[in-house]
Amino acid sequence: MAFAAFFLFQNLAAQTIKIADVLASASEDVRLSRSAGLQNLAQGLKMHDPVIRQVGVRVGINGSALGDTIYGYLRNEDTYQLQIGFNSLPERLRQRQIKTARLEMLAAEDRVLRREVLQERYEALSGYLYAKPELDACRRLDTLLQKEHHILRDMLNTGVLDIKVSKVLDAEEDLNRNRIDIQEIENERLLYHNRIRQFVGDFADLDDSDLATPADLRSVVYALRAAPNTAPNVDFDLKNAEVRLKMAELKYVSSQNKQVLNNFTIGYQRPLYLERPKNFNTLNNISFRLGLTAPLPSNNRFKKADALLDLREAENDAALEVEETQKDLGNQFVRLDNLFREYDLIQERLDSSLIRKMLENTDLRAQITPLEIVELEISLQKLSITQAGLLKDISEEYIRLLELTGAVGSNPDTNYLSRR
Repeated sequence: MAFAAFFLFQNLAAQTIKIADVLASASEDVRLSRSAGLQNLAQGLKMHDPVIRQVGVRVGINGSALGDTIYGYLRNEDTYQLQIGFNSLPERLRQRQIKTARLEMLAAEDRVLRREVLQERYEALSGYLYAKPELDACRRLDTLLQKEHHILRDMLNTGVLDIKVSKVLDAEEDLNRNRIDIQEIENERLLYHNRIRQFVGDFADLDDSDLATPADLRSVVYALRAAPNTAPNVDFDLKNAEVRLKMAELKYVSSQNKQVLNNFTIGYQRPLYLERPKNFNTLNNISFRLGLTAPLPSNNRFKKADALLDLREAENDAALEVEETQKDLGNQFVRLDNLFREYDLIQERLDSSLIRKMLENTDLRAQITPLEIVELEISLQKLSITQAGLLKDISEEYIRLLELTGAVGSNPDTNYLSRR
């Protein structure tokens, strides 16, 4: 029973999964749960000072604290005071604004993190799935090269001496080079397979039946080019949140050292009398005092200047982020246009290839030797490998385009690798 359960578990763990399953695993990323916990902690914190800064008690003795030699123990009046100090009301208001700006920045960082989590999965999926056509094309070429190798070997074994040495060298080099390429592609796919396994656990393979075709990728690129600003970029949101935080900090620093109401004091003085008056009012001995200060703005000059520089740096960084992204976005569209043109050119050459026409013509094919047929097929297959490599490059630049336009971060529920 234990062995059967283990075998069943292995079969369930290693299964074929869909692209949407890998993308959906982003919501369970541990980094997002940590980010949510940090936001909840910040939301519950009181990031402002209380109204009352301090409470003090003062006791004073007027007159002699020791006994007088003539009159005995004598003191004029005793003073008892309760003093309450206040925090600056403008500072408390600015502190609340800093908390609001800090929460907005944490939310912007969370959106950037969610974009990065999804972007990692898109990169892994793209690298794994779009390398498969190139791998299949290389394996098909390997079959043809082995066939050519066998034909040449049989010709040499039968004593055919009209084979050029350069032909044998080219055949050997093509076979060795292609097998190295196959191994490199397999190693790269294994790396992406391991990255995907870290997201969703063990799996046997990915279901690529719904994988976007080059035409689908091109349609998305055209749509993003037509409306590049429809999707807000989360990187811009983060930069703007940093600017708002620096602005709030500048306002907070500017409000410091400007407090007028310093403290409030209530006191009682116990009087000295030899004979208690008939009409004695205790309230006459209670006093109220306000402590006021005249602030000097120059005392806050250094902090304010430093905060102003931080604000200007944040604004410059935000503007630079927009400018650099726009430049990169323009270059990215050009890269994809070039790759699509190369892809179309190769497809045009494949469709109008004379080699294909010769191979499809049964009468002409019967007049060609087996070695020549294999050589024609090898030449055509090399062109197919080049096209498959271009598809892989297109997918990489396509994922980069999604990042630059902010499409992944603003539309996390959209599967940009799906035909739909």
